Amino acid sequence: MRQISHVVGLDLSLSCTGMCIIPLDWGGDILECRFDSVMTRPSMSILDRCSVIAEYISGAVTNLTAPHIGAESLRGSYSQAKLGILHGYVACTMSAYPYDHDVPISTARKLFLGRSMPAVKKAKQLIFEHMTSIPGVTDLNADEVDAFVIANYMASQLGAVAWQI
Repeated sequence: MRQISHVVGLDLSLSCTGMCIIPLDWGGDILECRFDSVMTRPSMSILDRCSVIAEYISGAVTNLTAPHIGAESLRGSYSQAKLGILHGYVACTMSAYPYDHDVPISTARKLFLGRSMPAVKKAKQLIFEHMTSIPGVTDLNADEVDAFVIANYMASQLGAVAWQI
């Protein structure tokens, strides 16, 4: 297996999927990260939405030497069924790459915050405010910020530099 060159964090959603690509040699320089998101229309079928999202992600990682892809873990409720379809579709499309579909977002946020976790909404707000206050990366949406938190956690698990505030 090739040595991993990049981590790709995904905040999968049928409406707006956030993505962040971090090279493992980024040295903590946020400007080395690539942030992106892909939106789909609610009028599209679930499979069409999944296809658009998976093809977009595939196109983004195609030119990377050896990416490791990760997505936020699902909670086990019935309301997550459609999101589960998206997770499965993306996992199948990305089968040529290491893919971790179970990144624990609360652990990833705790790593980023560097302290005990406040309530979920407060944690998301603190992280979003911090990320959007950085010069050069002010145009991020909440999905891209969550994707960064996931990629940051994955980088830490692979022994690379990870951010903490």
